[in-house]
Amino acid sequence: MAKFLLFGLLAIVITVIYLPAICLGSVSPQSEKLKWGGTLESFGAVYLQKKDQAENAYLEGRFRPYFTYTPDEKWLFHLVGDGRPDSAGYAQGSINNIAERTGRRWYINVREAYAEFNYQWFRTRIGKQVFDWSVTDTVSPTDNLCARDWTDIIRNERVGAPAVAVRLGYKAYLEAVFLPLFTPSKLPVKGGRWERDLPPGFINGDQEILSPSHSQAGLRAGTTVAGFDLGASLYRGYSYSPAVRVQPISRFSAQLIPAYKPEWVYSLFLARELYSLNLRAEMGYFQQIDQDNFVQGVIGLDKEWSGIIRPVDSFFILLQYANDIVTKHNNTINYVNYDLRRVLDNAIMIKSHYIFDSEKRWTVKIEGSFKLNKNDSYLEPAIVWRYKRAEVEGGVDILMGQKNTFFGGYKENKRIYLKMTVKY
Repeated sequence: MAKFLLFGLLAIVITVIYLPAICLGSVSPQSEKLKWGGTLESFGAVYLQKKDQAENAYLEGRFRPYFTYTPDEKWLFHLVGDGRPDSAGYAQGSINNIAERTGRRWYINVREAYAEFNYQWFRTRIGKQVFDWSVTDTVSPTDNLCARDWTDIIRNERVGAPAVAVRLGYKAYLEAVFLPLFTPSKLPVKGGRWERDLPPGFINGDQEILSPSHSQAGLRAGTTVAGFDLGASLYRGYSYSPAVRVQPISRFSAQLIPAYKPEWVYSLFLARELYSLNLRAEMGYFQQIDQDNFVQGVIGLDKEWSGIIRPVDSFFILLQYANDIVTKHNNTINYVNYDLRRVLDNAIMIKSHYIFDSEKRWTVKIEGSFKLNKNDSYLEPAIVWRYKRAEVEGGVDILMGQKNTFFGGYKENKRIYLKMTVKY
């Protein structure tokens, strides 16, 4: 409790110091070559049900400064820091190495740090980077380069990795990425609220970290034809969602070790405006060692309307459907091996918001996922208030379903949350 109050006080102090200046528009002077800024964020949640020894309240502070230096038209240097203390001990160290080798979240870290060289149709970046190759939202067979931070399953994000990236072209382009060092994902902390409950006789073991020599590579090409943005990608490396290896402890018990398996992923993607709707789709074939081979597809439509009730309001909705088909079964641990890339199979996903005014002062939003063949769903209604550089969001995370389903396995984690963000 004392630790929770300490972090609460820290969040309040940060907000009180920065909020007045930022809301009044006070910004430090910047030069044309050197720019800086960042975000201050606090996230607090109260869980509606008790779970073993896990805390029923959680608070996290986050400070993400960035610096960009452009000495001339060809060169750019970019740095993003990430300070992230929390009340539950999810962050466990001071400064991580550039390859994020431990699989833990850190108090103080470097999210990105790279040098970029541009010359006409040629661009290359070298250093720690975050890649997002997705065209669709939430589920993306094309987006495989970066590990994930799943310390909190709902608030997951990509993890930066050291890489060399080269891009050739403009509208028609070819992009290649080489990641020389393996970066593991960050899995839920043992004993925490997001650790998966297992059947009797099984316990969760520490994840297996591959040696740095296990490299990865990706290749992507795209162009525009008859109004369609089309492309294809190839990935050779390791799944960012680890498989499970059973390690016996005794005659009646065993531990489950998260282990990373090699894979090839071949994918296609397209996007197009169609009858005032935005169409986006991806399809990928995953060829894995000692795991299921499968085809995964996702298709989505989104649209925004203005002047729904008032002349200055707007309404946005995104609907997606995702599913996968197994072409070869290699997985024998179906009851616990939740591949986090595939939990939304035969599922509908929705993201929608209504903005009351042109200044986007007030927004009501909702997002969720619903599996059609199982009683398994997630819903997050929220309301957002913005003023200049400040934003406050309050909402509820509702997880529902049978205990043996994905979201149903976390239904004890229903929570009310409040997030405050200030940009400077």
